[in-house]
Amino acid sequence: MELERGTADPEVGGSTPPKPPRKKITIMTQESEIYIGISEKELAASKAEFELELEGELTAPYTEMYLGQLYAAIGEVNSPAEFIRKGEELHHKIAHDVYGPLILGCAQFMGQYLSSAGIEGNVYYALRDAKPLMTAAVHVMPSFGLNPVGIYINRPLCGIGDEINPEVVPNGDMTAMTKKYLGQNGALGQEKVGWVDAGCWGTVPLVLKMHHFQAKDYYPVFFYSHNPEVPDYLHQLSGGTGVSEEALNCMNDSLECLFPSPVRRPLLLVEQCGQVVPKLKPSSVLSQKWGEAALGGIAQYAQEKSGQGITFTEQQDALETFLAKIEQSKQGIWSGTLWQSTPIWSQGEDFLAKYPKGLFGV
Repeated sequence: MELERGTADPEVGGSTPPKPPRKKITIMTQESEIYIGISEKELAASKAEFELELEGELTAPYTEMYLGQLYAAIGEVNSPAEFIRKGEELHHKIAHDVYGPLILGCAQFMGQYLSSAGIEGNVYYALRDAKPLMTAAVHVMPSFGLNPVGIYINRPLCGIGDEINPEVVPNGDMTAMTKKYLGQNGALGQEKVGWVDAGCWGTVPLVLKMHHFQAKDYYPVFFYSHNPEVPDYLHQLSGGTGVSEEALNCMNDSLECLFPSPVRRPLLLVEQCGQVVPKLKPSSVLSQKWGEAALGGIAQYAQEKSGQGITFTEQQDALETFLAKIEQSKQGIWSGTLWQSTPIWSQGEDFLAKYPKGLFGV
């Protein structure tokens, strides 16, 4: 997916000797490698970059509180490498133990929903946010005759701004490029299109339906949805249990904390060698390493459950576990979740009031 893998060291000029090669150490969590020679200065720079990345998703006050809890959980370390390693272990464990059952249950729910709608073949996962969902889905969807395909479609690429992060702005009209991008990934060749995202208002599905899938039976489905026109997993799981809307929203927002993306949100589609690709830039080292570790926890859980799946009772138990983790976070103890949902979109209710009814194949 044209991922730009970091940057090279600056060219050495004059008589300055080249830096010696760094030794590497292999961390078994997600089989990742980190430089054992990473300096305190380099770690501080990565932490600052990581903080800015989270602020773009959560706002600054939420980021400060969340990182305070996370860094306290990591505790004292003897080296930057140990700091990264401990963070990997925490992200892997919480992803496996807390998120794993829910995300696997979500994959089963979506497989049943989309296959019952008559969808066959490719199901499209909106990256970056749906990457955790897709990680479990590759172990589940084939049993429903479905094939998960990741595709970088987001609000700015659909001409939609971002209230929390004003720096995320659309780069002109991407309609033609988006259509070509969807087409080369096979989405325009299907009569019925399944579309998976984390959630939650339905802004992107509306644009896609109006501009690209007008003549298609289009089936968006979310992990969590504010929009009654878009079905979702968490409402289906929690129905009748009395779980508050705030708690469900918090669960969805927490995905962005535990699963930081290895790439920044793409704002532009470009043509390279006759293909339309998203212009991707790598995230901070911490986002890359800890995000990969968290995805590894999901993959491990899905592999452990391969062939047997997860029962509805197990999913409800996992829901209770997650709610307990939210309460733990409210006490100032890192749990891999937020303590409450992030600020609600100020125009959300007006948007929903005007949302077309019966637009999708729900």
